[in-house]
Amino acid sequence: MNRIFYLLACAASTLFVASCSDSESSDLTKNTPVEMSFTVGAPSSTTRAVVVGVNDQQNPAVNWETTDKIYVWGLGSTYASTFSQSQFGKYHNYSTFTGTIIPAEKYWIMYPNQVGASFDGVDVISATIPNCQKAVSGSFDPAAAICTGATKGQDDASVSIKHACAFLKITTTQDCYSVTVSGNAEMTGDVKIQTSPSGNSLSFDDNTYTYVKLTADGTENCTTTFPAGTYLMAIAPNEGFPGFTVVVDYGTSTPTVTNSNTIQFNAAYIYNLGEAR
Repeated sequence: MNRIFYLLACAASTLFVASCSDSESSDLTKNTPVEMSFTVGAPSSTTRAVVVGVNDQQNPAVNWETTDKIYVWGLGSTYASTFSQSQFGKYHNYSTFTGTIIPAEKYWIMYPNQVGASFDGVDVISATIPNCQKAVSGSFDPAAAICTGATKGQDDASVSIKHACAFLKITTTQDCYSVTVSGNAEMTGDVKIQTSPSGNSLSFDDNTYTYVKLTADGTENCTTTFPAGTYLMAIAPNEGFPGFTVVVDYGTSTPTVTNSNTIQFNAAYIYNLGEAR
């Protein structure tokens, strides 16, 4: 399938309990964390550094790294279990993540394991699309590219996790201090992602911004430049975004492009803003 990640989930646990009745054993099993493994895969062997020059409307896929982690929640729980990368698949386009979690009827998954993310215990994941993002050449800030998914049951063999963000692509022609895209509607900030096995839908929460800014270190007041190249910025999907302005700060000049057209930004799609000269 296009524009999604694939997640193959398998769980195995061994629990040794002595001198317990069936009911006591059952209660203990429900409340005791056990080790589980989820094998997370992308649909192809493309890398985290998206091949942005080939197709602007492609799914940004992941080449997993040893430092990657995912959050896993069980149905009825608001506690996030952190699962760490434990074994690569062929070409690193899928990877096994291992951690401990209390067994549940279903599980919800989020990548990346963003600090402050939460789950309502039912089907909504709360997270943040940063208004200021780190410039990663040929790719996006991993902390901003939120993906979520849910299993159909405890013993599901697979579950897909889908991009919650759309992506803006821009190419700079010299070292620059920042790229800022601002508009007349909410673009970044705190979001709620209603997640189910069939897909997800995103809505804004309390703190929102009508812009997204790219800097060398992902902080608002960064004074360091980043090199010329092609970069992606994550924003919230929008069914009809009413125009935007792009400002690139080269230090000596600030190319500005204004687009007054209403544009629809779909999750998982890359939209090319062009080259800033």
